[in-house]
Amino acid sequence: EPIFGGPVVAGDTAFALSTGCTLHAIPLSAPSAADSVSLGCATVATPVLVHGGVLVATVGGDVVLFERSTGRRVWSRAVRGELRQPPAVRNGQIVVAPSVGDVVSFR
Repeated sequence: EPIFGGPVVAGDTAFALSTGCTLHAIPLSAPSAADSVSLGCATVATPVLVHGGVLVATVGGDVVLFERSTGRRVWSRAVRGELRQPPAVRNGQIVVAPSVGDVVSFR
């Protein structure tokens, strides 16, 4: 599956998210030990790493937090409109900008 959003690096691991929501974790010191987990959605945005999890903005208009280690869905929030950009996160505040409609902010 293609990867539209850019990869992100946390610690010694690079993370990339495919359009079919497969999260790839690639240890920089041992790329052959890469792991992946299917998150079960569709996206074109870069993943956003947060403490213990990954935020995903879906083309269906959902912001979803997945547990990084298991790929388990922790919570989701629906917004109106397709999400093509990753959420912005600062001090626990999450901001998303749908392709059409109002910018949405929540904690």
